[in-house]
Amino acid sequence: MDIRAYLDSGIIEEYCLGLLDAETASGVEQLSRQHPAIDLEIRQTLETLTRFSTVAQPRPQLKTALFKLIGELEAEQSIDIKSPPFIHRHSDVAAWNKAIEGLVPDFSEGTAQYHYLQESPDFQLSIVWLEDELVEDGHNPDDFSESFLILEGACECNIDGKIIHLQAGDYFEIPQLATHTIRNTSAYPQLYVKALVQRRKAA
Repeated sequence: MDIRAYLDSGIIEEYCLGLLDAETASGVEQLSRQHPAIDLEIRQTLETLTRFSTVAQPRPQLKTALFKLIGELEAEQSIDIKSPPFIHRHSDVAAWNKAIEGLVPDFSEGTAQYHYLQESPDFQLSIVWLEDELVEDGHNPDDFSESFLILEGACECNIDGKIIHLQAGDYFEIPQLATHTIRNTSAYPQLYVKALVQRRKAA
């Protein structure tokens, strides 16, 4: 892979501005874990955008989004599971795995086991261990939005017939109203895919 050409393509800037679709953004994140130069470019771009936002007075929405993202990244450097931050596409899997080390499932349902870190009417965050597959109907956008961050293993997501493969470190937002099937595809001896699953009430 020509790293220099990839960095010069502009895709990092689009990623940092949130302009990429979920599948392309996931590909950028995967490459950033494999190539330190790409990870460094992402962090430097975010810093540059933040400095620019204080000088050039961009649209308020962009400035707010940039500071929100930087705040989330800083919050994850030391995660308090008693008051956990939201997960997002830049979440630090290593920091999360360290924070939840030693936690075990509270209950099981079918082939999935769960441990709730936060449960309120507006925000739910749980650790899920899935051994086989989980099928869910689409979620009404007026109810909540759902996303997850893979911590260990791998899975295949069937989103209304579109197949997406995810592995540790990947983040995915479930499209509203989409029927989805999540199937464990972890390689032996990993017996399950482990993820953080987040549900946030619609604004």
